[in-house]
Amino acid sequence: MTSLAPAQMTAAPTKRLWLITFVDLVMLLLAFFVLMFSMSTPDKGRFAAIASGYASAFHALGGVEETTVGPQRLPALERVPGDDLAYLETVLKSAFSRSPSLDGVGFRLTAQYLILELPTAVGGSQPGDAIQVLDATTQRQVFEIGGVLSNLPNRIAVLVQAPAKGDTATWSAARARAAAVRDALVASGYPKSFAVLARGADAAGEAAVVPPTRILVMPDTPTAAGEAP
Repeated sequence: MTSLAPAQMTAAPTKRLWLITFVDLVMLLLAFFVLMFSMSTPDKGRFAAIASGYASAFHALGGVEETTVGPQRLPALERVPGDDLAYLETVLKSAFSRSPSLDGVGFRLTAQYLILELPTAVGGSQPGDAIQVLDATTQRQVFEIGGVLSNLPNRIAVLVQAPAKGDTATWSAARARAAAVRDALVASGYPKSFAVLARGADAAGEAAVVPPTRILVMPDTPTAAGEAP
């Protein structure tokens, strides 16, 4: 029986040590390509075309219903900045605070409108005299408001309401004041068309309570729901 020398016993395992280095190199290459793929942006169009090709091929073989590849998503709706009336109220309050003549303008936010309320000066011997014409303060307010609203995409409307004493004289005076507000907005350079509304008194009474002149700022996109001012 022949015995192997120590040098001959270790020769065979020593010849396969290069496999360790080779495996390490393969693992490093694999990690490199995985990192490259993770940092890349796949071309979804090409993948969708490949998937559609497979789906068509299976459908041609029969027995497989053809379906649309990929998730179905509704088209994104672009939000118009003029639709957020709460944000618009904050912006207008900030703009009005820099003008002393606009300090008296009130704000009222509803589901459909942002209402700017201009106090109506009371004067004259007849109930309708208080609202028939614009006083100097209101003229200045309407002029400055028209300049600010000219920079917005929102639609507006003017609403003038007759005093609580609902008779023909006050109704006619409300219509005249609505026309005066309209003319003041046009004179301020407001470029878009707008509605001018005159409304009768909510309830008849002896006291001629003059409601404020209101400018309704509406969302840029029309809405179906809302409440009346």
